Amino acid sequence: MAQRHAQPLLPSLNLQPSARLTFCIAALHLAAAISLAPLTIPLWLKLLPLPFIACSAWMTLRRHALLLSADAITSINSLPGGLLECTRRDGSRLRLRVLRDSSSVFESVVVLLLAPEAGGRLLRLVIFADALSADEMRRLRIWLRWSVAGANAP
Repeated sequence: MAQRHAQPLLPSLNLQPSARLTFCIAALHLAAAISLAPLTIPLWLKLLPLPFIACSAWMTLRRHALLLSADAITSINSLPGGLLECTRRDGSRLRLRVLRDSSSVFESVVVLLLAPEAGGRLLRLVIFADALSADEMRRLRIWLRWSVAGANAP
């Protein structure tokens, strides 16, 4: 008879602001702004979306890369059953399930699609290697491979 092992729990991970994510967000928003230049429309129409692109960049940087927004996720704790408890900067906590088929784990970046346990909008969490120590990043990848795979299995 096969013995079922307890799922490993991930120690608390405290996310730090990520320079790599800051660069990626800024570069993509800059590319969006530059892509307006070759359009054959009046100049005022090219300039019209720029404040919205800048606002999007500012809000995205504050929330996801710099972790300054009240709803920025600043720490992650694992719970039994492949759940994560994420703590926001304002102190509120969310219980989330990792959607394994829609999440990706690479050497230097982890992209998680998270579903709130109570239902609601899906959350995306992008964690570059510079947001965690090397050991924490390794432990997160291992936990995602073993714990989440077992919890999401049919």
